[in-house]
Amino acid sequence: MSNTLDSHRLIDYAKLSGSSDTEEKVVKSLFRRYFEQEEDIGDHDVLLGAAEDAGLDRQQAKAYLESSDGVEALQERMRQVKKLGVTGVPFYIINNRFGVSGAETPETFVSAFKQVFECTECH
Repeated sequence: MSNTLDSHRLIDYAKLSGSSDTEEKVVKSLFRRYFEQEEDIGDHDVLLGAAEDAGLDRQQAKAYLESSDGVEALQERMRQVKKLGVTGVPFYIINNRFGVSGAETPETFVSAFKQVFECTECH
């Protein structure tokens, strides 16, 4: 199993360097490379290919990944989601208060949305 910290950093970099469209293109490329092409998304060459797929400059993306930029912010977000009970994906956080773990039925989501709607502490 590969360490995906840098793949998450690349997604953050795309968001900072481009648009939400650029971020989405990086994510789609990473998914395609991992799930369809069985590439290692912890490998910097693979990540730089995904950056290029999204229209990002390869050398700038490489410099970002070789630095420590964004590492602390990402690790802080990881600590926050662990506090919410996230241990895997998919995991849905609703209104920063309720979590739904795993692939669930529509009824489970309806129940979670009802809880959010009815929650007086959330308003």
